[in-house]
Amino acid sequence: MAFLIALALALPALGEISVDASLGWGGVAVLGRVNPLWVTVKNPSGASVVGTLEVEWQIGSPWRGRAERCLSAPVVLAPRGQAKLLFPCPVERGTRELSIKVLSGSTPLATASLPVSPAAAPLSGSAGGMAQGVILAPQDLTDPLLLHPFGKIKATTPLPAEAQEALLSWAAFLGGELSGLPPPTPWEWPDRDDLSQAFSRLSLPHPPLAPLALAVATYLLGIGFFLPPAAHGRFRPLTISLTVTWGLSLFSSVLYEPVSGTISCRWILRDDTVGRFGLEFTTLTSIRVGEWRGEGVWVEFLPGEEGGWEGRDLWWEWGGEGVETVVSLQPGAVRVLWRLSKGEPEGGEEFRWQNELVRLRDGRRGELTTLISPTFQPLWEVVYPRLSPGERLWARAERVQRNGELEWELMLEVEGAE
Repeated sequence: MAFLIALALALPALGEISVDASLGWGGVAVLGRVNPLWVTVKNPSGASVVGTLEVEWQIGSPWRGRAERCLSAPVVLAPRGQAKLLFPCPVERGTRELSIKVLSGSTPLATASLPVSPAAAPLSGSAGGMAQGVILAPQDLTDPLLLHPFGKIKATTPLPAEAQEALLSWAAFLGGELSGLPPPTPWEWPDRDDLSQAFSRLSLPHPPLAPLALAVATYLLGIGFFLPPAAHGRFRPLTISLTVTWGLSLFSSVLYEPVSGTISCRWILRDDTVGRFGLEFTTLTSIRVGEWRGEGVWVEFLPGEEGGWEGRDLWWEWGGEGVETVVSLQPGAVRVLWRLSKGEPEGGEEFRWQNELVRLRDGRRGELTTLISPTFQPLWEVVYPRLSPGERLWARAERVQRNGELEWELMLEVEGAE
């Protein structure tokens, strides 16, 4: 994620810390999109300043419910210097202003308020040259997430490979209309409710029934048949029975680790024809009140029902190792997040698309839904309409349970025809 801090030493004036901000390309934020937020913090004094920048805002309404959003990042200011920072900022209904603060500990050094009046229609832009709309330089084309406010972009001059990859990913995963480059096949997004329903079908760990049943049977056998002999001094059969019962019970407890914290499932869609970026969705819930932390910038896939936004607070925290997304969790409440991530192809179990059938490496052949877990269904419904004969589809499923938390990861990756 683009996160830029530039320190300059050319400010001659003395004074107090000041902060200024601009939201959206050309100062125009687009509703329902992730917009760029530029923040400039100036330090006219002769002393260095180390602090924290915080930006807070609210989304929602009395009908939808309200939730808090916050991003924070460390700020290092040289004497008479300034820091320039760039963040992704999702703008949703109900946001009227951004509250910006520079803090030293809990002490405010500077505050500002940025009014928000978003446009409903997406922007138009051009990459690499003069044309109608917002002009995008190659250095603006590094992160496809920041291109989310655009509905159309025209590439007017040759662009670096990194810029082309960002444009192709924006067009493929965020629904942009791209001209001047061979446009990729766009991906439809899975329905949020379908993701939630598939999430509810994930299997949870259950106690091992066989050892428990055997332990109960052994206990009952000991009480029923070996207790009377024990009353006459023959303790050995009862001792053996109770020892076996105790051992089986202990064995069952070792095998079974109940889920006591967060349950999560990540769905990953990758397409090697558009580069290294992929579209990911994560679905979360928790057994108890808590929080989830995920690497990178995750954006909430908000529900549409009345009151559905209430309490869905979310934070983004920048630090020395990058950015983390922090999500508050309530017992039983499902949160759905999405992001664009960069990664290399990982492979998995291969499926080859052939006339509405798929073939596995081991020779099995049939409809995909009969060959892999039903939890892949939301991804498959997205992949199915866009596959072509000769393309290969890789599928991978992993489940990890540790420290009372359960994590699933499901991946589908499309590889172009050879």
